[in-house]
Amino acid sequence: MRSPVAADTIPSRGRVFEGPCTDGRSEFARDRQRIIHSAAFRRLSLKTQVFSLPSDHVRTRLTHTLEVAQIARGIAASLNLDPELSENVALGHDLGHPPLGHRGEHYLDEVLAARGGFDHNAQAVAIVERLERRYAAFDGLDLTFEALEGIIAHNGPLVGADGLQIGKHAGKPVPEDIRRAARLRGIDLSKHASAEAQIAALADDCAYLAADLEDGVRSGVIDLRRVREVELVDHVWRASGLDAVSDQERKAHEISRGLIGRMAADIAQTSAQLLEGLTHPDQVRDRREASISLSEPMAALQSELKSWLYANLYWSDAVKDEADEAARNVGELATWFLEEPSLMPGEWSEGLDGADPQVIADRVRDYVSGMTDRYAMAQHRAIASGRLLTPRI
Repeated sequence: MRSPVAADTIPSRGRVFEGPCTDGRSEFARDRQRIIHSAAFRRLSLKTQVFSLPSDHVRTRLTHTLEVAQIARGIAASLNLDPELSENVALGHDLGHPPLGHRGEHYLDEVLAARGGFDHNAQAVAIVERLERRYAAFDGLDLTFEALEGIIAHNGPLVGADGLQIGKHAGKPVPEDIRRAARLRGIDLSKHASAEAQIAALADDCAYLAADLEDGVRSGVIDLRRVREVELVDHVWRASGLDAVSDQERKAHEISRGLIGRMAADIAQTSAQLLEGLTHPDQVRDRREASISLSEPMAALQSELKSWLYANLYWSDAVKDEADEAARNVGELATWFLEEPSLMPGEWSEGLDGADPQVIADRVRDYVSGMTDRYAMAQHRAIASGRLLTPRI
């Protein structure tokens, strides 16, 4: 029996350009197909998750996204919510990430700081609303209200009473792409998104924490003998009998699998209690607190795991130095394009002679953030050596 707060218990609030589907698909199935067939989604396969050097085994943005979607579907189904909407928000949540991981984002944000900076969530909105140009009648993907709302606000309300952002970007104005989309679609940025979107946000944490630990072990950066320092890992280790397993990769996978299972089960159990008594999806939006959550004990265990990974993986010399060296190229590219927009190929540089600096910065933001890792590195090498590349992303 469907939960009364499930998104599909009421008709979708629809799209801007096209009416309801007439071929038997659900509206959320239609959204999923549009995201998966987008060029931005394909490019995730060549964008870094943590490790900047290519490998046949470590996660990319694409494989991470698919893992988030799978976890989100499972949690949504266990709560009798709509798995397709949770999956769609998960599939769209990382579309706006620039090349070379979070450090690439840091350098791009730094270079563009005086012109609005860079926010990968706002860039995902830019992609699904205007940058994907595949349909004859409109730009973007024309997603449903619910899918777009989820991409914008899966991490919670964006603004406070003063209209400025809260949370990660506290005190900053809302990026123009988000403001435009919210105004057009009637999305209240001071409210939570659907329960399904909130699931996608927590599934993201489950996926990257477990997978990054596994990739860290496989790469040799993390010493498997030390991971039991983390209480949640130790719980999984003992429950899975890993003392009896000699194969290190099997151990790493069992730890990853066990972490996801424990965190996802906790989210489902805790959230079932939080959703009790609610009778309409909008009640989830109107609540001050999130309706999908970890329990306090599990949140504390997850926080310890995050801190350990930051100290022993993300900010380790083995990862940090290599990633910083590559990611600085993203900032240099943006700097060069701001100074000389004609270095951007084709339509990216059209109409920028004498243009307002903000217009140039917006074009640079869209161009550089859409690059794959290898394309960014190739562009950097070519421009640094005085040659221009003609291929477009």
